[in-house]
Amino acid sequence: MSAELQSTHFLGDIMKYRQTSPTASEATTLPCGSEAAYQDSDFDTDSDCPESPLNQTKLPPTATQGALDLVRKESRLLVGLIKDNLNAGATPVVVMYVATACATTGATWRGTLAAAAMGLLYLTVFDLVNQWSGVTEDVINKPWRPIPKGLMTVWGCKVRCGVVAIACLAVSHAYSLMLPCVLCFSATFGYAVGWDKNFVFRGFVFMPMIFMIHFIVATRLALGPASESKALWEWAALFVAYYTVPFLLADLRDVLGDAEVGRRTLPVLLGAGRFRAMLFVLVAMLSPPALQQMLAAVWAEQAVLAWVCLLWNFMFVVAILYYLAAGNSRREHILAYKLVVCMYTFGTAPCFYFIIPATLQT
Repeated sequence: MSAELQSTHFLGDIMKYRQTSPTASEATTLPCGSEAAYQDSDFDTDSDCPESPLNQTKLPPTATQGALDLVRKESRLLVGLIKDNLNAGATPVVVMYVATACATTGATWRGTLAAAAMGLLYLTVFDLVNQWSGVTEDVINKPWRPIPKGLMTVWGCKVRCGVVAIACLAVSHAYSLMLPCVLCFSATFGYAVGWDKNFVFRGFVFMPMIFMIHFIVATRLALGPASESKALWEWAALFVAYYTVPFLLADLRDVLGDAEVGRRTLPVLLGAGRFRAMLFVLVAMLSPPALQQMLAAVWAEQAVLAWVCLLWNFMFVVAILYYLAAGNSRREHILAYKLVVCMYTFGTAPCFYFIIPATLQT
């Protein structure tokens, strides 16, 4: 009899356990924060159960995180602003400085960073002014820029221009580079008031100013007061006069947008075909004597090196002439302009290593 009572009590205990334990369907609906939901070994609580509301609460960004986000945003905007003109507007300063300093006083990291900083500051000031004053043109020619893409407003562009201009003044004063700073502000002022709509200012005033800025910054940082040599200034005048001609290709690249906004460039006035023919003749006739004259001081000392520099630059000239003769699409005009930029930045600028010391000795 006692055995039967024990069996009855055992069965009763099992029934109570089944009544109090959750079924499989009930267990899946238990609150995620409850012990039963996490401790029941029959169910995978990690896969089906969302995180606790306490874990889903997002903390507000800290001041450091906010500052980092702002830096990232402004960096992306800066890249969008200057990437089109980087090799023509900032990189030449660094290449010219390194080539000149290596051949004379010795290049330093401090000087290289200063050349890069000055090139970027001057380029950023110009591009900010250029892009707030040329929104309509950029919508056609360069829709990837920040304002056409809606990443920046015209007012925001002007505010940033003011900040960068102050930084430009401060850094220029620190390195005794006020003359190129004045040239930069004068050139960008012309864009701000609309003088760039006339081909005379755009091609024969603005671009020579840019070339002089590059030359002055690079030689001043490398040579100091010796950069004021009369022979160097005479050489710079020839250098600037020659490169003014092939850089007119920039107008051919932008002819559609220029015509839309009423900018009176030579390709708009003459027509793209006539302008290409004219530029072909000018580049073909001017390049041999101009390059030979720019290397005159090197010819007198090391004729072999002069030949190397001449042939290196002439490869770019031949490629440019080919695209001027055969290219009649915007893509080919862009390629021709990129070749001009490459010749300026990576063709002639590295030759400063030989040209500047030889010119100073004259």
